[in-house]
Amino acid sequence: GDLVPSSQLSHRNMIINGGMTIWQRGTSSSAATSSLYPSADRWDLRISTAGAYETSREAIATSSDPAEEGHRYAFNIECTTSATLSGTNYVSLRTRLEGQDLQRICKGTSAAKTVTLQFWVKSDTTGTYVVELFDGEGRVCAATYPISSASTWEKKTITFPVDTTGAIDNDNAAGLNVNFWLGVGSGLSSGTLQTTWGTNSDVNRAAGQTVDLSTDGRVWSITGVQLELGSNATPFEHRSYADEFARCQRYYQRWNKPTGHSWLGFGAFNTSSQYVCAIILRQPMRTDGTVSYSNLTDFDMEPFDDVPASIAIYGDGGATSGTFTVSGTCVDNTGVLKGQAAILVLDTADGWIAIESEL
Repeated sequence: GDLVPSSQLSHRNMIINGGMTIWQRGTSSSAATSSLYPSADRWDLRISTAGAYETSREAIATSSDPAEEGHRYAFNIECTTSATLSGTNYVSLRTRLEGQDLQRICKGTSAAKTVTLQFWVKSDTTGTYVVELFDGEGRVCAATYPISSASTWEKKTITFPVDTTGAIDNDNAAGLNVNFWLGVGSGLSSGTLQTTWGTNSDVNRAAGQTVDLSTDGRVWSITGVQLELGSNATPFEHRSYADEFARCQRYYQRWNKPTGHSWLGFGAFNTSSQYVCAIILRQPMRTDGTVSYSNLTDFDMEPFDDVPASIAIYGDGGATSGTFTVSGTCVDNTGVLKGQAAILVLDTADGWIAIESEL
């Protein structure tokens, strides 16, 4: 007979890269002491005077429980420099979701829905952790989860209640943060945990957390993160690599040098010294974005075989429309005439350029 599901079969998971399959920035990061997107796409390591941490892509053993559900990689965080957390200092892992992708929750209305979060987690220290949902209006709801066995994969499922107050804006800004607390000072844990939706008070945010990752050598890993409508956890939604990659590229796109030259952008010199080149994006991006790159000496401006003296956004960049326009000058402009063609080339093995529009 016909299959009439009570919930949709696809597009259930509101988390992007919850299976930790996409790593555009690299599969590991060196010790960091401040917040950054270190390695796995869409996952933001938050550090506030909390020591130093390295991240890496952890291969999951095929005999382990997460692998039996199709998970092959996890996001691993290891403390490399200890710290004593006080006040509102913290370390956490966070992913942020666009408001326009969350309207199915109907948050802030009489039709508000419950949501269920599931994930696989492993820690070398037993105890209690806190995970929270924090919306774009300053409202929060949190829950605890235990680590019962050290260095053992455990699956957690948490259902968050409805919230008929505080609608999520229907736009491309951050509408909801999913925040995994890994270590907190007393200014974030000395109150009472907010287990129903309410206005944020810092002292309540991680109340009940007993584990502190900010000790040299401590590790924590996560994979299989899914946030979906309803009070039941459905099987993890495994998307194709291409689908997950495209979703991640809405927020970050990176070009590394393959074998030979990598031709990045085509354009022209609009003066005798300034070039303007358009880079064709793989996906339109969330906002116009910012540009970052390895070193200027990793690039050439052809056909003049000249090194750019600068690479910057030209105008608003245009990344939301599928191209990204950069401009700059060259170190040596000998022979350059206004109107001549210009090609921006990535020329060295370790060179890269990236465009970012993270939330």
